[in-house]
Amino acid sequence: MHGTRAVYRGIQDGMAAVRYLRANASDYNIDENKVYFIGSSAGSFIGLHSIYMDDTELPSEINTTNYVNATPPFSHTAPDLGPLNIGDNLNFNGKPDALVALWGAIQNTNLINTNNDIPVFLVHGGDDAVVPFEIGSPFGYSLLNDTYGSSVINNRLESIGITSKETYFIADGDHEFYGTDNGTWSNGSSGNEYWDIIFEKVTTFLWKQHKPTANFQWIPEGENSSEGTVNFEDLSSGATNWLWDFGDGNTSTEQNPIHTYNDLGGYQVTLYIENDILSWDEITIEINTTLSTTENEIIDFSYFPNPTIGHLNFSLKEHYSSIKIEVYDLKGQLVQEDNFTNSSDVLVDISNIAKGIYFVMLTKENKTYPIKIVKQ
Repeated sequence: MHGTRAVYRGIQDGMAAVRYLRANASDYNIDENKVYFIGSSAGSFIGLHSIYMDDTELPSEINTTNYVNATPPFSHTAPDLGPLNIGDNLNFNGKPDALVALWGAIQNTNLINTNNDIPVFLVHGGDDAVVPFEIGSPFGYSLLNDTYGSSVINNRLESIGITSKETYFIADGDHEFYGTDNGTWSNGSSGNEYWDIIFEKVTTFLWKQHKPTANFQWIPEGENSSEGTVNFEDLSSGATNWLWDFGDGNTSTEQNPIHTYNDLGGYQVTLYIENDILSWDEITIEINTTLSTTENEIIDFSYFPNPTIGHLNFSLKEHYSSIKIEVYDLKGQLVQEDNFTNSSDVLVDISNIAKGIYFVMLTKENKTYPIKIVKQ
């Protein structure tokens, strides 16, 4: 009971620290919506409970408790410890935005529910004798309640479909297996071979939480354009600066540039973005400006409906021994291909592809006719 109450006070302190940072974000020049928690051992207990425990799941041991002791502190009544968020800055959220849990555990994995999707990075050794990797008492001391370590936490997250997690488990790793002993260097000067590995993994994990996400689509300019002019539309999130490499030696810092290629063909287009704290991301998409040629006078067939919700009808003036229909997305990737023989009217089912703009290439008699369609 004493241990449970002590841990609960630690959880309250940890959540108060998160609220304090959010409330004073401007003083520390930080983003109040990007406050992360890294906990080692007992600190990891605090962090894990802060993201998984809610006020409806509090342990009964935190209620008003009467102790009968023959020795100090003698018989006394301990007060109810109150809710998780108690103290100052209560209008701010006490749960961190991401957690690194080094060799930690929680009271029970039943605390973890489908709405507990705060990103977590679990690091633990399978031979940890202080905080069990699986289920067991801390320090192997049977009078202490069982705790649920990183292995069963990870299993619980997977079983309920939580994907915002990463793990780094070492089967023969012990407690603080990166080269410390109760918070001090084991060799007196630095960590072991795992120290740099864990440091890099933690850095990368936290970078992912606050980086922007790069994405874009490309659309040929104009319904009848065959000049290789392409509209690039930025679909990134969290970006404040953009750098486009169009793959032909030209670049742009506009958010939504228009670029004309001198030669039709395939190009690797890269979008590099940054946010206001200089975190970055980039994406490279292969485009094919040959697909930018849309319907014009050389097309000698009709097609309908466009837009369509699932089917395309093609009506040709005569029978052809072979007709090929290819559907490309805006990245220039082939998403569907159909072949027909001895046909003049063909029906193409595109109900299984996502909504969006596509290029359809109809090939007959070794000639290819491109059109642009919209799937609704």
